[in-house]
Amino acid sequence: MGKEERNEARVLNSVRNMATSAVLQTVLGILAFVDRTIFIRCLSLEYLGLNSLFSNILNVLSMAELGMSSAIAFALYKPIAEKNYDLIKSYMVFFKKAYQVIGTVILVIGIFLSPFVDRFLSNEQEIEHVPVYFLIYLFGVGLTYFYSYKQILIEADQKKYINQVVICLGSILRILVQLAAVSITRDYGVYIFIYLVFNVGKNVILAIWANKLYPFLKERNVKKLEQKEKKDITRNIKALSLHKFGEVAIGSIDSLLISALVDLRTLGLYANYQIITNALRSAMRVFYSSMGASIGNMCATEDRKQIYTSFVSLDFANYFISSVITVLMFSLIQSVMVLWLGPAFTLKSSTVLLISLVFFIESNRYMVLNFHDACGLFWADKYKRILEAVINLIVSYILGRKIGIDGIFIGTVVCNLVGFMIEVNVVFKNIFMISPIRFLFKYFVRTVTTTLIAVFIYFVCSLYKGSAIVSMLYSIVASIILVALIYYLLYHRNKDFLLVKKSLKAIVGSFRKRIGRAEKG
Repeated sequence: MGKEERNEARVLNSVRNMATSAVLQTVLGILAFVDRTIFIRCLSLEYLGLNSLFSNILNVLSMAELGMSSAIAFALYKPIAEKNYDLIKSYMVFFKKAYQVIGTVILVIGIFLSPFVDRFLSNEQEIEHVPVYFLIYLFGVGLTYFYSYKQILIEADQKKYINQVVICLGSILRILVQLAAVSITRDYGVYIFIYLVFNVGKNVILAIWANKLYPFLKERNVKKLEQKEKKDITRNIKALSLHKFGEVAIGSIDSLLISALVDLRTLGLYANYQIITNALRSAMRVFYSSMGASIGNMCATEDRKQIYTSFVSLDFANYFISSVITVLMFSLIQSVMVLWLGPAFTLKSSTVLLISLVFFIESNRYMVLNFHDACGLFWADKYKRILEAVINLIVSYILGRKIGIDGIFIGTVVCNLVGFMIEVNVVFKNIFMISPIRFLFKYFVRTVTTTLIAVFIYFVCSLYKGSAIVSMLYSIVASIILVALIYYLLYHRNKDFLLVKKSLKAIVGSFRKRIGRAEKG
C-alpha cells in the first residue's frame, strides 16, 4: 500500500469512527439528562452522591488494570499493519490471562472493602444497605474484565466504531430499563442491579463479535511470546501502572474530598454538573481517540516531518473545538441547571468557572496524549501522573479546608497544568526532537484568551434577568453570536487555522478520489 493510500485509509477509518461517535454520544447524552432527572425525582441527591462515590471507589480499584489497555493497543499496531496473525494470537492469549487475574484482584479487594464503604460518607446513617449496594456495583465492573480485553484488538484495528455502537446502544437500552424500573419501584438496589446485567452483557457481546471478526482467535496453535516481546510489553506495563495509579487518583480525589470536606449533598450537586461536563468530555475523548489507531499507524510508517505537520493541524483543531465548547458551557450551564432542576440545584459562579477551566485544560491534553500513547512513550514520563496526584491531593486538601469546593478545583487546575507541561516536553523531545518552549507559550496565551472570552460572554449573558426559558434562549443566542464574532476576528488569518483548512481540503479531496474510483469500478 502506497503512502497516499495509507493516508486515505487512515482518514476514512478516523472519520467513520468519529461520525459513529457523534451520533451515538448525542443520543446517549440526551438520555443521560432524562436518567438524571428521573433519578433525582424518584430517589434523592444523597443517592446521587452515593452513586458518584461508588464510581470513584471502583475507579481506584481499577488501578489493578495497570494501564494494560494502552500497552495492548501499542503492542498490536505493528502486527496488525503487517497482518502477523500468529503474533496477534500470542499477544491476545497473554492479555487474556492478565485480564483474568486483574478481574479477580478487583473482585477480591472490593469484597473485603465492602463492609467499610460507608466510612466514606459524612451522613451514612441516612442511607441503609450501603455495603450491599456497593457489592452489586462492584460485580457490575469486576466481571467485565473477563471479556473486555478483546475490545482493544477491535480498536487497534481502526474499527472502534464497532465497540462504540455496541457500548452506546447497550447503554441506551440500560438507561431506558433503569428509568422504567426506578419510576415503578423507587429502589436504588434495582437501579444498580440493572447496571450490573447490562454492563456485563455488552462486554460478552463484544467478545463474541471479536471472535467473528477475527476467527483466528479461536485457534489453539498459539506460540508463546518471545522473551524480547514479553520484556517490551512488561516494561510498558510497569510505566503505565504508574500512569494509571496517578490518573485514577486524580479522577477520584475531587469527589472524595468534596464528600469528606464539604458534604454528600454538594457532591450530588456537582454530580449534576458532571452529567454535562462528562458528556462533553466523553464525546471529545471518543472523537479524538477515534484517531488513536490511525495516529499509531502513521507514527509507525511516516517520517518525523509528516508526523509534526499532522500534529500541528490536529492540535489547533483540538484547541479551537475545546475552547469554543468551554466558553459556551460556562455561559450556558447555569441557565441549563435552573431550567432543568431549579435554582436550588446550582453551584456558585466561581465554582462553575473553575469546573470549566479544568475541562478546557484536560481537553487540550487529548491530542498531545494521542501522539504520546501512539508512539509508546510510556516510560519517558512514568512518574508524571504520580506527581500530578500528589500535587492535586495536597493543594486541593489545603485549599479545600480553607475555602471549600473552589479550593478543591484550584488544586485540580494546578495539577493538570503541571502534567500537561511534562507531556508536551516528552512528546516534543522524543517525537519531533525540537524545543517545546514556543508551544507552551502558545498554550498559555490560548488558556488566558479562552478564560477572558468565557468571563466576558458569561457577563453579557447574565445582564438579562427574566424567566428561565427566555433567559436560556437569550443566553444561547448571545453566546453563539459573540463566539462566532470573537473567534472569527481572532483566528481567520491565523497560520495554524489556515493549515487546518488546508488539511480539511485534502481530506475532502481524498474522499472525492475514493468516490470517483468507486464509481469507475
